Amino acid sequence: MAAIFAVQTTIEIAVALLLIWGFINERKFIAFEDKLARAIAINIRNHRRRKLMEQRSAMPPVQQRMPAEAFSFPMEQPVEHKKELPKKLPWAS
Repeated sequence: MAAIFAVQTTIEIAVALLLIWGFINERKFIAFEDKLARAIAINIRNHRRRKLMEQRSAMPPVQQRMPAEAFSFPMEQPVEHKKELPKKLPWAS
């Protein structure tokens, strides 16, 4: 019981000292918080990128060419229009 009380008291004193130091050196503390937040954001972004790269490497490669079976069926012939143009166009004199 005495060991738990000693650890708890030590932690409380450390928190109080850090709080006082934070009030005295507010600008340094804010800069530290900004750096810490930036480092955490970069770590999260890199983790997401690594995870995405692992997922992409696990996927089968993309097929570059169409398979030969796609061209094995008969192609339709183009439609021929039977309409003939007049021999002399009305607007051409």
